[in-house]
Amino acid sequence: MVVHRTFDGTYRDNVVSWEELRELISSDNLGELARSKQVLEDYQKRSVEIKKEYYSIKDYIQIRFLKYPYSEVDVEEPNDPTFPATSPKIIIKKKQAITTSPPPSQIALYPNDFPYFFPSNIDHLVLWCDKPLSKEEVDKEIKILLKERYGDAPIETQQLLIMLFCKV
Repeated sequence: MVVHRTFDGTYRDNVVSWEELRELISSDNLGELARSKQVLEDYQKRSVEIKKEYYSIKDYIQIRFLKYPYSEVDVEEPNDPTFPATSPKIIIKKKQAITTSPPPSQIALYPNDFPYFFPSNIDHLVLWCDKPLSKEEVDKEIKILLKERYGDAPIETQQLLIMLFCKV
């Protein structure tokens, strides 16, 4: 297993096998999980686009995944971000979530747009929510959302491994 750590991010040369994934999770060695080099490059490009289109990453998440309403706001930015102190300023429009009247508490399960380097039979899903959840609430919501996503097949017949990453 080779994981490359660079200034721009972390990537792997090889797919994480099911067995290796279980071992990494059980040994709490999640730092060894990484994207492929191509997916990392795609992620970096998309991050630049998101920062141009949205007021913040938080706004992007609220609008895209949690379906918050939004407005477009004027933002003053340097015309040349490489030299922000000396570059003339320009006004651009960016999407900003409207949080004064957000939708009812939102919880959503989506495939990761830039998944770790897993075999094609492993889905890398992300649970997005707009409020803190207890472990019990997370378990309950994941069961509901997985049932919506994968149907009613008994859990014993599905090969599911759920990895939970919590980011605040």
